[in-house]
Amino acid sequence: MPRAPRKYVPKVKGCYECSQRRINCDRGEPECAKCVSKGLACSGIGSRYRFRNGLAVKRKGDPLRNRLSRSSDQHGFSLDSEQSSSGRLGQTSVHQELLPFVSIVEEKVDDNHGQPVRYDVVIEPEENATQHTRISVLPCLNHITPWQRLLLKHFSDHIAPEMVVIDDRNNGWRSLVLPLACMDELVMSSVMAVSAFHISERAESQQLVNSTMLYSKAIHNLQKRQNLHQYDIHARYRIIVSIIVLLLGMMVNGSSDFPIMFRMLQSALDMVNGETVSAAGSKVIAEFSASQIRKMRVYASPFISQDEGVSAVTTQIRQNWADQQLYLQSYPAHSRALSLISKLRHQAFHIYLNRASSVEDGTTAPEDLISTFRQMLESFPEALPGEHVLVWPIFIAASESF
Repeated sequence: MPRAPRKYVPKVKGCYECSQRRINCDRGEPECAKCVSKGLACSGIGSRYRFRNGLAVKRKGDPLRNRLSRSSDQHGFSLDSEQSSSGRLGQTSVHQELLPFVSIVEEKVDDNHGQPVRYDVVIEPEENATQHTRISVLPCLNHITPWQRLLLKHFSDHIAPEMVVIDDRNNGWRSLVLPLACMDELVMSSVMAVSAFHISERAESQQLVNSTMLYSKAIHNLQKRQNLHQYDIHARYRIIVSIIVLLLGMMVNGSSDFPIMFRMLQSALDMVNGETVSAAGSKVIAEFSASQIRKMRVYASPFISQDEGVSAVTTQIRQNWADQQLYLQSYPAHSRALSLISKLRHQAFHIYLNRASSVEDGTTAPEDLISTFRQMLESFPEALPGEHVLVWPIFIAASESF
């Protein structure tokens, strides 16, 4: 005979912890005895909420913008209804005494995105120092990939400090070149190539990126902009900065393309009627470019031809480097080292000019030029900044010593 159906008995639910242990809960309140005996935290009888403390349940009829407004009020900044639709620019209210003075280059057009971008953040003190100052947040840099960030950081940490006597906030290789690289593909490709070459020389066993490929890309991007007349003044000085960055890498690597790139720099300057025209775009970039071009001419011209070397060195020997006076004013404690650096440079200039003038008769430089250089070099203070900028003067003096 078929078994008679059992009478339906509704299931008695206990606590969640007992159900997970697959045992019958005694339904004790506020905590069941079985959980207490095992030392477990019993959730008790009733509805079990699956939200953690601090998380709110989504409410109907509560727009996202209203919730963002409440959240922004709690964190001390306002959600401005007049913000651009892109959502990349915001305003933050911060305390004036916590803010340093910030000045970043202004740029009109972003070539990568075709949108106007203003890289200009200037914080000016108000009458009451305790008031809040509103500053514009820079556009986010989501278009920069992780490997590009790695190379940018390497350029900032290992290349930019070697290009100046004293590495500080006035180092244009970091404060000017890197922001331009984040805005312009041509400058970015030049920085990537130089940084990749530098990394490959420091870690030959692990090649993180293909430096040759990045160099070819930089040259290709430069060739696409060879007609400077069709660009505005801002694009022109970005092209010139890119050439300067590439020349830096070629000079260090001893690339055979250096004379060609150096001629390209001179042609670019001739197209824009010289170095001073760049000042119409940005004074800071113009001064940085002009200063680096003068250094390139002094250091590179002797390796291109004797006539160009004599002309560049003769011009430079009549004037100090543009940053020499700035360093003396900013770092009076290092005045002795800075003065010696200037004297060693001028002594190397005299050694080179003496060699160039006497190359036909085969005479060597007077012994006092070499001995004076050696004495000044030996008196250079130890553990002071600036030794790395003496590579060129030491090379000239050492070459004449043989």
